[in-house]
Amino acid sequence: AILTAPPIPTGGGNFLRVTRTGGTTTQEGVSRQWSTATRPTDKFTRLTFFYRIDSDATFNGTNDVFSISLNSVAGASPGANSTVYIRAFGAVPDGSTLQAREWAVYNGNPSVSSAYDVTRFRGTSLVAVPGTTYKFTVDVYSAPASGATDGKTHGTYDVTISDGTQSVTLAGSRFRSTALTAGGYLAFAAEQNLATDNLAFSVDSIELDALVVPSPLELWRATYFAAEQLANSAFESSLWGHLADPDADGAANLLEYAFVGNPLQGGSGNLPVNSLVAGKLALTFTRSRSDVTYTVQGSSDFVAWSNLAVNPGTLGQPVTVTDSPPIGATKRFLRVKVTTP
Repeated sequence: AILTAPPIPTGGGNFLRVTRTGGTTTQEGVSRQWSTATRPTDKFTRLTFFYRIDSDATFNGTNDVFSISLNSVAGASPGANSTVYIRAFGAVPDGSTLQAREWAVYNGNPSVSSAYDVTRFRGTSLVAVPGTTYKFTVDVYSAPASGATDGKTHGTYDVTISDGTQSVTLAGSRFRSTALTAGGYLAFAAEQNLATDNLAFSVDSIELDALVVPSPLELWRATYFAAEQLANSAFESSLWGHLADPDADGAANLLEYAFVGNPLQGGSGNLPVNSLVAGKLALTFTRSRSDVTYTVQGSSDFVAWSNLAVNPGTLGQPVTVTDSPPIGATKRFLRVKVTTP
């Protein structure tokens, strides 16, 4: 039924309330297909909604279960086709270490099996209290092929659950399904121990948006600069931009990032060190970041520079690049140029 009062979150508007009026062992409920034209299932997606369990006394058995899932086929019941899979059990299920009514997130192992395994549910330590409204934020890292983007493994998801007072996040759970796409059906279901349990739940404010994962460089900036500073373009040239040097140590922020420095503490980080190798100038440094390009360049006049090596050595390991001076050169200079894609 669509109810108009009172709404689940603060404010006005309708919400959906579902009551199961019969049946026991199967999971029944509602599902909604989203438009793949609006939000492709092979892209990173953020799903948010409000959810409330409306049954208390009858929510007391191992077969009394509320489920939330993303599935690749129509229907409310989660299964081997499910990617995201969240549950709350009325009592502790056999073989599980969960608490009764604890919100739990499924961590699949699809490379071995997509069969249901209750021991693969990860507890959140947040117990579902009937009558309490919970906000769910589910970040789904779906993609057309295996791999990772900005440090997020394809075919995984992060779940944050908040009751308005406390919040808990479980990150990096794997899809139950072998698919790497999210599945285009959002389902809410209930299973009950007795046909007369009449388990009920309410859902409101479902939103599905593109999820942009901060890059490692953006996360690094957020470590040192306040959000209000980063949101203000007036501070870009003097504080947080690539070429800014807020600690006035001669190393711009992009260099601080590339060589693991602190942009607010002068002289920090592991800047390149020069030396002589067999009578030739050399630079030694560590290529610490995979998302920037390190180009070693040489010059005889500090004006015209030529490339000696691009991303030399092994990521995370020190490397020494020795100069190859032109015949007749009497002076040589070396530098490491750092650029972003």
